[in-house]
Amino acid sequence: HDAIAETDERAIGGYDAVSYHTEDRAIAGKAEFSADYMGSTWYFSSAANRDLFKATPKQYAPAFGGHCAYACSKGVAAAGSPLSFTKVSGKLYLFTEDEFKEKFAAEGSEASEAAASNWK
Repeated sequence: HDAIAETDERAIGGYDAVSYHTEDRAIAGKAEFSADYMGSTWYFSSAANRDLFKATPKQYAPAFGGHCAYACSKGVAAAGSPLSFTKVSGKLYLFTEDEFKEKFAAEGSEASEAAASNWK
């Protein structure tokens, strides 16, 4: 998986943040369905998804600004991949690669709490 380039102005590499929640998969967004949030342009696969995001962006945006949740748990800022993800309690987490997703899951709440603490 390619991690999101730090200079990519498209949030989540242009993938639809809402689709992770509604379809449990990464779907590429389209420029015609975009919205600006937190200094980035977010792309969506439909106007309906864009509108859902605009109504409650915090509900759909990935944790830790799209950085790898496992790396954050270790105190490191590394770009997450839009293709390596999981959802926990309705929150979207991205990972640099699936190996880190598995490690994050294995460490459970300890990793989540460490990542949240480090992100502050």
